[in-house]
Amino acid sequence: MRWTSFWNPGVRGDLGLATDEAALGWVARDPDAAILHLYRFDPPAVVIGYHQDPRAEADLRACAARGVEVHRRLTGGGSILMGPGQLGLALALPRSAVSTAGGFGPVFEALSGGIIDALRRHGVESVLRPKNDLAVDGRKICGVGAYTDADGMLLFHASTLVDVDFDLMLEVLHIPEAKHRDKFVAHAREGMTTLCEQVGRRVPVEDFAAAVEDGYRRSLGVHLERGELDPLRREDVERLAAARYRDPGWLHLGGRPGAQFTQVARKTRGGMVVVRCWQERGRVRELQLRGDFFAERGVVEAIERALRGATAGEARERVAAVLPADDLWLVTADDVATLVRDALTAEGVEGGRNATACFLPGR
Repeated sequence: MRWTSFWNPGVRGDLGLATDEAALGWVARDPDAAILHLYRFDPPAVVIGYHQDPRAEADLRACAARGVEVHRRLTGGGSILMGPGQLGLALALPRSAVSTAGGFGPVFEALSGGIIDALRRHGVESVLRPKNDLAVDGRKICGVGAYTDADGMLLFHASTLVDVDFDLMLEVLHIPEAKHRDKFVAHAREGMTTLCEQVGRRVPVEDFAAAVEDGYRRSLGVHLERGELDPLRREDVERLAAARYRDPGWLHLGGRPGAQFTQVARKTRGGMVVVRCWQERGRVRELQLRGDFFAERGVVEAIERALRGATAGEARERVAAVLPADDLWLVTADDVATLVRDALTAEGVEGGRNATACFLPGR
């Protein structure tokens, strides 16, 4: 397999994420290829997981005031502020190149090796911990995620904190109200770390990007060469950025007005799951599954369709009927059915937030 890397030292969020997705198509047309995209966002951007609600995750007014963009990515997981101090990574390759038996966990384990090696070369030992973190002495330094498409391609995402503007992160991501803010901020600072903090000096992101390239060469034993995007591929990226990542419909994935609305959340083995439910006469009129879990594309949409018109007692059977036996997520039919029951029996609310940021503690 031929491995090629691309380094994007200061890319807008829409173009960076479009490059990640376009790489899936490039690999699909050449299944002997693997593409490693390394980048740094400029300007900074809040990037939410595929199944998340931007209004719950980001303070949209604060983002606009500070010039911080907001984008939705293809992969699941939690929201994150991506700025000049973080190294973004996307690896596109055929799904058959990595075992997915047992869920996304083995994928994370196999494909995090290049980052773990690069950290080790800087004198920092990290370990992969459930469900999708690299941690140093229990403190998160990197978040990872994955996505598979209908063509059998796999996209592995990672964001490593080389450095971070912690104050800006707290300003643009939703955190608890003032009553609990101080305790939350202290917990957040203790729960995360950066490469610069660990080594006690400034580390240029471009230097760490080169170390990650070397890390994949060593950890996977591959021959990787750095390349440049040619004009045709740049056209692919621009076309995709305009069609998807600059489209407000992609960012918001549509709310549903009318009917009685409830929102409930549950922490599961696969991550936080949020059910946003519009109901009439005890039946689901419309439902959205959100959260920081991972799932193959199409599974969540199939569950949402299956639950339209369902009562609380019908929810589990309907979910089980469309949930594939070999699906990669760790959320069960019982988990979803319990949430639907809670949503249908709860009092209607105007909104509600269950934010699940990647580098901030759950709340």
